[in-house]
Amino acid sequence: MVQPKVATKDMMLVFCLGYLTYDLACDWNSFGSCPKPIHKWLAGSYIIIAGWRLIVIAVALISSTTTMEVQLKVRYDSTKSRMLVLATWLAVPLVAAWSLLGSTWAWDMVTSSPDRMPSALHLAFFVIWQALCYVWLVIYTFVGKAAWTIESRVRRVEQDIRAIEDDDSRRRWGRMGELEGYTALPIASAAGGMSPSEIRS
Repeated sequence: MVQPKVATKDMMLVFCLGYLTYDLACDWNSFGSCPKPIHKWLAGSYIIIAGWRLIVIAVALISSTTTMEVQLKVRYDSTKSRMLVLATWLAVPLVAAWSLLGSTWAWDMVTSSPDRMPSALHLAFFVIWQALCYVWLVIYTFVGKAAWTIESRVRRVEQDIRAIEDDDSRRRWGRMGELEGYTALPIASAAGGMSPSEIRS
């Protein structure tokens, strides 16, 4: 079965963040007594995460990639896709800095004036949302590491192919040392075999 480019969970995430933003706007004035602008921090974090996911969806729609693979793939034919993917990775340090700011405010609120939040439920949600932001950061640190590892493997395979290419192979099949991406890797490429120097000898 062909996997849709945009999964239902992507649309659900954007919808939920939109609803949270609307709900926050309805309670906006009730945060007036807070010593820190917690409501502005929450709104900012909703907008950052929703914007990040909308960019991922946009890349999936303009390329032949599903949203699950967008950030694992480094090579895109379209400059627009490459720029959008770069923007998704720039969101990671932005979320990290924003989360650290929120953590300092949360600590201040919990230790000095927890009663100045509109309700205990708001304070609990704020702390839970903080934890989710850090979980998101951990996940995308691993995704970034996986993308780096995959791209390194692709480049290593390309280097091996170029090392055994000659005029005859280029005349028959063209240049084979430029792969489209990790999906073009042979399944058995990591299983071992002869090195380029052994093939040439």
